[in-house]
Amino acid sequence: MVPVRSLAGRRVAILGLTGPGLAAARALRAGGAELICWDDDETRRAAAVRAGYRVEDLTTRDWSGLARLVIDDAGLLDADPRPRLLDLAEAVGAEITPALTLLAEAATAPHEAGLAVVTGRNAEAAAALAAHLLANAATPARSLCDPRPGRAIRIAALASGEAARLPESVTPEAVVLLSQADTRSELLDLAARSGVLISAADLRKGARLAAGRLRGTAALISGRMVVGGGVHAVSGRLIDALDGVARPAGALPAWAPFEAVAAGWALARRLGASFADCRTALNDWTGAPGHGCEIARLGRSPIVDWSAAVSPALAVDAVTEAPCVWIAGPALDKSAADLLDAARTPPRAIVLIGDKGRAEARLQAYAPVTIARTLDEALGRALHAAARHGSPVVYAPGSVSGQTGSALPDALGRLTARALSGDAA
Repeated sequence: MVPVRSLAGRRVAILGLTGPGLAAARALRAGGAELICWDDDETRRAAAVRAGYRVEDLTTRDWSGLARLVIDDAGLLDADPRPRLLDLAEAVGAEITPALTLLAEAATAPHEAGLAVVTGRNAEAAAALAAHLLANAATPARSLCDPRPGRAIRIAALASGEAARLPESVTPEAVVLLSQADTRSELLDLAARSGVLISAADLRKGARLAAGRLRGTAALISGRMVVGGGVHAVSGRLIDALDGVARPAGALPAWAPFEAVAAGWALARRLGASFADCRTALNDWTGAPGHGCEIARLGRSPIVDWSAAVSPALAVDAVTEAPCVWIAGPALDKSAADLLDAARTPPRAIVLIGDKGRAEARLQAYAPVTIARTLDEALGRALHAAARHGSPVVYAPGSVSGQTGSALPDALGRLTARALSGDAA
């Protein structure tokens, strides 16, 4: 994360708390700005409050002395009708800046950090792994928190539209392309400006670019096939051939998003982390979003998101490592109950979402089962049960119909907002 120091001690308002807006908030707070944040979505407001930000309705604020209005959606600048808050900012002489523009300015400011862009499938997982490897490398060429001028790096996981809107003045030091949509001309041009391109091997345009204009600084990665001179993750093994010699980097769990792991590894290596350091740090990787990632903690009870474990076998593996409260469903496969027969450690309690009794009857033999209509209700019941035992709460739907992505963090945000409003239920 790159601090934005140009607004230190000045009043800044942030409108919109999605990914870019929150990233701007973190950077501004680290740089010493006086922040006020707002979003129309109650869940995002609650998440910002939990993160320690001051959240107030901007329409009721005194705008005198406001130095900057940061908007998380650049499309608001061309909206018709024009949002009233933009008119208010102009009326008091406050500059209006899209969040991505602000972050790009900070990333390219003298003596600040460089920028690496990851975009496409599982971009957040790839960026998280690269950050983990760099943070735990003994002597990386670039690091996340290096105080020396020009030595730090910021890794941004962006949607293709966000990446394509980066100002032309921004030249990322690395670009990772992970999906076919991201081989469109704007992103290929962005990659061509970069010093390093990491491209999925099944992207035809990206592969040609890697072999052509960026020969020598490009790397191919794959989670499905062996690639020479790059990084591949096949059959549960990560292989690094970036230096011309294929070397095993380590074994990967079955739930790992293989292409994203290969991308995160290749990015960290291209940014200067050694093979040995990355191999050691890989053993300590705690997971990517939806892949065993701890999203919060209530007392002694961590809340762990395994929503990416959509097969019954992977879900049961996730909840039987240690005694836990398991949130399952809404369409748990009937084979999950059979798999519990071989489990070393059955769950302490199970909360089923939307079950009509069939799975409940089979699972009662292993742990007490309760039924919830929604994920919000299931999480509330699971937290009560976990508080009694000090057990983890594990969300592992165990089927392709299970909710994934931001479902669990969003549910936690809604529960937190209710608690802050005095709703004890």
